[in-house]
Amino acid sequence: MLGTGAPSNPFSTANVRPGAVRWVGGDSVAMVAARLEAAGAGQIVGAHGTGKSTLLAHLVRHLRASGREVLVTRDGKVQPRPGVIVALDGGESMPRASLRALARRAASRASVVGSGIVATAHCDLGLPTIARTSVDVAIARAVVREVLARWPSLSPPPDDDLAASLSRHGGDLRLVLFELYDRHERRASPLTVTSTILDSSK
Repeated sequence: MLGTGAPSNPFSTANVRPGAVRWVGGDSVAMVAARLEAAGAGQIVGAHGTGKSTLLAHLVRHLRASGREVLVTRDGKVQPRPGVIVALDGGESMPRASLRALARRAASRASVVGSGIVATAHCDLGLPTIARTSVDVAIARAVVREVLARWPSLSPPPDDDLAASLSRHGGDLRLVLFELYDRHERRASPLTVTSTILDSSK
């Protein structure tokens, strides 16, 4: 828990949830949307914590701003309608047969402008790949700076620190952000504040 009077933690879930931070990956959201529109179906593939859900959230936002109707689901228990794009976050959690059936239903409406399906996954789902996500130090630095934009008094960790954290967590940026959350909590804890006051009084 944060100490009394401490600022809210910039790395809290509300600040780093998918879509809360600007997309800073390799391909632009508009480029990914164009690929989806051309194919009528697509998958966003990447390892844990590499930004798949974030990219999907921004893609959904982009499509809706363009006038598309998008139905977001995590379990695939939806009935695609003509003119609707189904956005499935976590496609690998669905039985493959159910996913294929959902893709077929969406594809059968692909002749209707705006119809289709897009899914995130850790592995190939058999859909056209419209984006692959990964994280390097440059992306991690950009994300952290985006998160800290509302806290100008806080500085991002140095690149060497970010690189070490990424290595510890196998390239999972979500876990890196969790680690930064814990660091901020320790710095802002009452014990830390008390210790600092005691040390300064010596």
